[in-house]
Amino acid sequence: MIIKQQALPSMEQKRHSQIPTETQEQESSAPIPPEEPELPALHLRIHPITHHGAEVFTKYVPDIGSVLRDSVHSCWKYLYNNEKHLFPRNIRSVTIYVRPMGGVAYTTGNWLDGENKEIHFSADYIGGQSSERARDEVRGVLVHEMVHVWQHNGLSSFGMELTLI
Repeated sequence: MIIKQQALPSMEQKRHSQIPTETQEQESSAPIPPEEPELPALHLRIHPITHHGAEVFTKYVPDIGSVLRDSVHSCWKYLYNNEKHLFPRNIRSVTIYVRPMGGVAYTTGNWLDGENKEIHFSADYIGGQSSERARDEVRGVLVHEMVHVWQHNGLSSFGMELTLI
């Protein structure tokens, strides 16, 4: 005879990593998507392409597609501990603009809606980087700005408001 011991419900709030998944015996009331969300559409716009910073950007980051993909995956890893059920799923596209401007970079939504994000990256700043630093600087700034794209705003990935006790 096998006796199954049931745990008493805890009054403590569980960390997200302690929430039961479908593979455990307990059932969760929250739906857990089975796979990683698709990457949003990633776009690059360089205005003007003849700017010195644009030339530095294209010379030292010729694999920009993989750099952008890696920066999204880094954010998912470090912001959400790779717990796929926590990933925001409301980002449709991210467009990187490399253009002359002051500062280093900033992230914003665009005029369409909150599901399309823009990262504006200063071509002047990139143009001032040494050949030894240019690639690492571009990658670091892109990861930093991607964090702003993927930050939660207090709403869960499923569009429900989170209740804090």
